[in-house]
Amino acid sequence: MVQPPVAPDNINMSPEDSDRILAAYQNHASKFAAIAARRNRTADGESARRLQLVPPRTGEVDLTARELQVLTLIADGLDNREIGARLFIAEDTVKSHVRSILPKFGARNRAHAIAIGFRRRVIDAEIALEPPLYGI
Repeated sequence: MVQPPVAPDNINMSPEDSDRILAAYQNHASKFAAIAARRNRTADGESARRLQLVPPRTGEVDLTARELQVLTLIADGLDNREIGARLFIAEDTVKSHVRSILPKFGARNRAHAIAIGFRRRVIDAEIALEPPLYGI
């Protein structure tokens, strides 16, 4: 699994910059919460969750081992060229795998395929590919 970058210990940020960033974050968070609350209100004013999550469907989609590797690397944020380099295949082959994955999931795009993969538990955040296939 790709590790997120670690911030250096010697970040020199002024207190004013820190306060400005924190205020912007809190402002964004409060706006997001207000929008979420409005969207979840029903006609009678009660709060209700409108989005019903579809239960994960396991075993419904048969991805090949290579398609699963490609989907996992897409979820890790790699583009087609980087996936091809990691798996030692051509970029056009990666595109072919992606074209095969999308209809199997009924996905509109790569991000949608990743979301479906997580919901159906086809992929998860802790999947690790074998070292020779995932970079050294």
